[in-house]
Formats: sequence, C-alpha cells, structure tokens
Amino acid sequence: MNQDASTAAQTPAKSASAKGRWIALFVLLTITVIGVLGYWRYAELYPSTDNAYTGTDVVRVAPQISGAVAHVYVQDDDKVAMGDPLFDLDPTPYEAALRNARAQFDAAANAAGTAADNLKAAAAELETARAALGDAIAKYRDAKDQQKPDEPPSSQVTDA
Repeated sequence: MNQDASTAAQTPAKSASAKGRWIALFVLLTITVIGVLGYWRYAELYPSTDNAYTGTDVVRVAPQISGAVAHVYVQDDDKVAMGDPLFDLDPTPYEAALRNARAQFDAAANAAGTAADNLKAAAAELETARAALGDAIAKYRDAKDQQKPDEPPSSQVTDA
C-alpha cells in the first residue's frame, strides 16, 4: 500500500511538472513569434544592405512644364502617396505670360469692336451712296425724257 501511495503522490507532481513545461513552452513560443514579427516589421520599415542595393520602389519625377522650383515638400527617401504634392514651381513667369495674353486678348477684342463699328459706318455710307446713285439715275432719266430727239443736250448749247 505504501507503494500505491507513493505512486499516487508522484502522479500529481509529474502532471504539475508537465503543466509547467507546457506553460513555459507556450510563453517561449509566444516571445519568439513576437520577436520574429517585430524584426520583420523593422526590416520592412528600415531596409539595409551590405552591397548597396535595396529592394524598394523608386520613381523618377519630372514636371510637365519647366521652371524654377519654389518650394520642396519632401526630403530624400521620404515615403509619399500618389497625389501628394512634391514641389511647387515659381509661378512668376507664368503669371507674367498670363497677364500678357490677357492684354493681347483685350486689345484684339477692342480691335474687333472698332472693326465692327467701322463696318457699320461703311454700310451706312454705302446706303447713302446707293441712295445718291438712285437720285442721279432718276434725274438723268427725267432729263433724257424731257429732251426732244432733235435737240442737242443743254450742256452743249451752253458751252457753245
């Protein structure tokens, strides 16, 4: 019976020892997983290399128009998202060109207005000239109708 009691006493001690081992193994495994994930995240954020090559996305940037850079919003190796402003160009030459183009447009619009006014004046003068021509033709016909066929024109009589 003594042996049964000692075996029974050893069984809870063995199960407590096995339970402690499982807890220690779980804690060790959890710490290992956290360490691996932490290193993976660090390596993703801060790439390093021994041969001066890194695996990253690099994009060449060029403006659609040329000009002097007025302000730069990013530094070397900054992460940017699509649509983020990178730099501003100096707007001074473009503003001057815009003012010049507007002035030329205004001058052309004024010239078009003047040309339209001149056209209206010329049309009025044309109508006046047509009316004068109509009067002259009517006077000519009246004078021709009043003249007798054998009689010389009155201008020839007065000149002689």
